[in-house]
Amino acid sequence: MEHELLIRKVKGERIFFSELLADPPSDEILAELFPYGRKNAFFITQTALKVLNLKLNGLNVEKIGEKLNLTRNQVYGRLQNIGVKLVRGPIPDYIELDIPALRKMCGMDVPAAGGYTKVSELLRDMPSEQKLLEFAASRGNIPGFGTRRPINSGDLSLLQKKAAGRRDADIAKELGVTKENIRRRLVWIRRVLRQNMGVQIDMPELFPYE
Repeated sequence: MEHELLIRKVKGERIFFSELLADPPSDEILAELFPYGRKNAFFITQTALKVLNLKLNGLNVEKIGEKLNLTRNQVYGRLQNIGVKLVRGPIPDYIELDIPALRKMCGMDVPAAGGYTKVSELLRDMPSEQKLLEFAASRGNIPGFGTRRPINSGDLSLLQKKAAGRRDADIAKELGVTKENIRRRLVWIRRVLRQNMGVQIDMPELFPYE
């Protein structure tokens, strides 16, 4: 597998970043794939790829540390290191950055990959937390990885209450929060759906504050 990667590099064939995450090659191979600079022998390390893969799969820093026997600071350090290197680059032409969250982080276009396109569709299906995480990831949003948290089932439940015609004061009383808290949350939900998730706000009546 590792020698095959070098052969593909020489031939100028595409090497997908998702391949490297799924089966991280040795540091020596990575140094060949990502030649960076004299003071930085390895552009990206095998351990850093393992950390990043677990993070992109939704694990928090503590869980990643447990799996890879790393301290909290070591996990943060590797995430920060690989993030800086991807953003500042250069990323070799033969490496295809095909992970939506990483493309977004690097300021690259994130191709639409299906999923929900309208608020009404989300309220119709009320997807599970896992489905919402997968949908967010497909649009380049990974919790705690340079983006806002994705919409969760609690947010959709709030929109359902609004769709049923309930008033903010009534919802706030049920949830044990202030009316202002409900207002701010609705503003936040609308912004994340539209700007981060690419979801059309086809039920504007649910968001009277923007």
